[in-house]
Amino acid sequence: MPTLLVFAFVMAAVRGFFTGVVVSLPTGPVNVAVIRNTISISKRMGLLVGAGAAVIDALYSILVFLGFDSLVRAVPWTEPLLGLFGCVLMIAYGTLTVMRPAAGGADARRAQTQYAKAFGLGVLMTVANPGPLLAWVVLAPAAMGGLNTGEAFLFSLGVLAGGLTWFSVLAELAHRGIMKVGKSAGLITRLVGVALVGFGLYLGIKAYFAFAALV
Repeated sequence: MPTLLVFAFVMAAVRGFFTGVVVSLPTGPVNVAVIRNTISISKRMGLLVGAGAAVIDALYSILVFLGFDSLVRAVPWTEPLLGLFGCVLMIAYGTLTVMRPAAGGADARRAQTQYAKAFGLGVLMTVANPGPLLAWVVLAPAAMGGLNTGEAFLFSLGVLAGGLTWFSVLAELAHRGIMKVGKSAGLITRLVGVALVGFGLYLGIKAYFAFAALV
């Protein structure tokens, strides 16, 4: 019996790990922000943005296990409100990125005091984007079906580990890329900012039509 219990716990964590990787993979504002912060500041700052997102994904998995997805389905205003908030956030952050491209060495040193801000940015971007929450609502029945409370907790830890693994890989790839492009870093960062603004506009348009459908 203990052996079966351990096996169930391990499998729950493994399921969580791969689910965490899957929900982190799609191109979105957090992935873009990880690249932007890695390029303009440091690899550690980029990873911290991803860490904030991974923590929220782990929290979402717990909330969905506790039945939060039923509340999301019952309140139709949730998605458009999050979309509107995300629109404002992405456009503001994207504009700031375009206006303030790759930083120099002094900015990289000052970034040592900005770790909490980078982590908070990842949290805020994930919460403001309705996509991850809705993805969990869709994935939960297949990913978490049959888990008990203890297994669900280990599943959420696996989600955290999976997300951190993906964002570590992304930050490393961005870091290696910037070592090659050198002086083009400023242009790349501005393009990242344009992508964020574009994603913000997409969220705003989507939120508008969602509101229109509810009125």
